[in-house]
Amino acid sequence: MQITVEPSKSLCNRYLILHHLLGNNVDELQLSSADDVQVLKSILNGQHGNHWNVGHTGTAFRFLTALACLQNEEIILTGSERIKERPIAPLVDILRKWGAEISYLNKEGFAPLKISSSKLSPTSISLEKLASSQFITALLLIAPFLETELNFQLHPKQGSTSYIKMTLDCLKNTGLNCSYKNNQISIYPVSDTLKVKDFPKIESDWSSASYWYSMVACGIINELELSYFTSESSQGDAVLPRIFNQLGVTTVFQRNQKILLKKSKAVSYFKIDCTECPDIAQTLLITCIIKQIPCEISGLESLVVKECDRYNKMPEELKKLQIKIINDSFCWAYHGEPIQINKKTEIQTHKDHRIALSFAPIQFLYPDIIITNKKVVNKSYPDFWSFFEELKSHQPNLL
Repeated sequence: MQITVEPSKSLCNRYLILHHLLGNNVDELQLSSADDVQVLKSILNGQHGNHWNVGHTGTAFRFLTALACLQNEEIILTGSERIKERPIAPLVDILRKWGAEISYLNKEGFAPLKISSSKLSPTSISLEKLASSQFITALLLIAPFLETELNFQLHPKQGSTSYIKMTLDCLKNTGLNCSYKNNQISIYPVSDTLKVKDFPKIESDWSSASYWYSMVACGIINELELSYFTSESSQGDAVLPRIFNQLGVTTVFQRNQKILLKKSKAVSYFKIDCTECPDIAQTLLITCIIKQIPCEISGLESLVVKECDRYNKMPEELKKLQIKIINDSFCWAYHGEPIQINKKTEIQTHKDHRIALSFAPIQFLYPDIIITNKKVVNKSYPDFWSFFEELKSHQPNLL
């Protein structure tokens, strides 16, 4: 069976901001149909006027907070109720130090924001450890369009630095000048003679691929082909081949930019630090539970401020399956007990796409499991359930 995975939304969102600032037509980018990407594109195309509502899209909210400071009009930036619960103060504080005029319209430190036209006078900074690397990316994306060279000294324990490196790769691929060495990032002003490179072909989303890795690892299908992926990816979740090799999946990179996933032997105990790949932590946990592999998954600090509090909501939902997860010091520990289901059981998604997606293999194997609000996956992977049903039709013996 073959599955085409849509372009990485992380890459799409970064290229959208960069090409918008360069004055290019973002309609020419080959983009993901995920809500996260389409909402950002519609705002950049002027469809929201000066009242930018990002819905549930936290990435867009952070990137647009910085971008709005470069606009020549007052911007109101808001989002869903969950967006209004997710802190934005660390980014706002830095932008204010640079001269941005930003005010909170409701609760201090949270959306909605009023951002006035600002004359930024940025200075190089030494950053504290930030809860989200997207605060840093938001600054990096606008930095080339300011008047002076900027240096950012990252905190030595900053999490998700793989996503920061991805941002720098996007700058370079767009023709912008930057460097990264010894935790110091230097961003140089855009040149008047810049010749913008062609619109890139955006690699498929490794985070989305994780759910198919889980299907193979759990024995739902023994072989699966995915495209378009490369072995030289800048995405943080491109660690999947190495990680899932421990959970029973061998990855074969093919010349046609496809990968072949093959079921193989798994380890008897699994331990990982997900500081650099938090978006796949839930998928790894569910995979271990289905395979009854005791595990310890750490580095989960950032899960508290995602679309929901994933760190606490995952153990809450797994209790319904008689699975006890010990969550302590931002670590999940599972001791290998089997799933137990005595009646139809509803898994609440808490408006979080990754809860719905990570539980999909359990629903495949246990038809009495009901995942509520399945359309929440539109945020990142709109076509997932259609591929899921196609996979069912290929594997009727497992139902």
